[in-house]
Formats: sequence, C-alpha cells, structure tokens
Amino acid sequence: MDPTTFSRKRENFLPVIEPIEMCDNGHVACSCCCPKLSNKCPACASSIGQIRCRAMESVLESIFVPCRNEKLGCTQNVSYVKESTHAKECYFSPCSCPVQDCDYTGSYKDLYSHYK
Repeated sequence: MDPTTFSRKRENFLPVIEPIEMCDNGHVACSCCCPKLSNKCPACASSIGQIRCRAMESVLESIFVPCRNEKLGCTQNVSYVKESTHAKECYFSPCSCPVQDCDYTGSYKDLYSHYK
C-alpha cells in the first residue's frame, strides 16, 4: 500500500475513547463507535459492545503523547487517555482576547501581555 494512502485515511480517524469494547473474536472498538456500528463488529459481524477489553485500555494508558499545546510551550507528555483532560487544564492552552472584534489568540501568558 502507498504510505500516503494511510496518511490521508488517518485524518478520518476519531480518537479512541474508553471504555474499549470487543466482540467474541477479540476485535475491538471504542464505546463511542459501537452504537455507530449498530453493535456489530466491522471485521466479523458478530455482536460488539458487551465485553470490555481491559487489556487494550491498559495499552492506551501506557502510551504517552506530547501535549497538543507543545508549540505554545508545554513540555509535558501525558497519558493518551488523559490528553484531552490535560489540554483543557493546560497553562499553555490557547486563549482568545476578550476585546470585541479582536482576533488575537495565544497562551495565557501571551494574552496577558497582549491585553495590557
């Protein structure tokens, strides 16, 4: 397969959200996707959504990713499953200027300097 094909398809993937469910044959899907799949495994068409796959959940917890605010200065690596929580609380999360008609967006520290 051409590597660019996978890169294009990757953009369509949603983040995996716990709990992870599996079918009787061991195929997995996150709990958000199970209803979208009508609780049928896309690989083998058996029922999916009643059995948790704690092994895959443990794998996700052991994967660390850089904070999405890395370009704004955050140096933390966080567990994949805690990444969205960290991003909401991150000191470097982008903030918008509260002044009407101002399109400035930057880190909390930069916003303070901008607003002064």
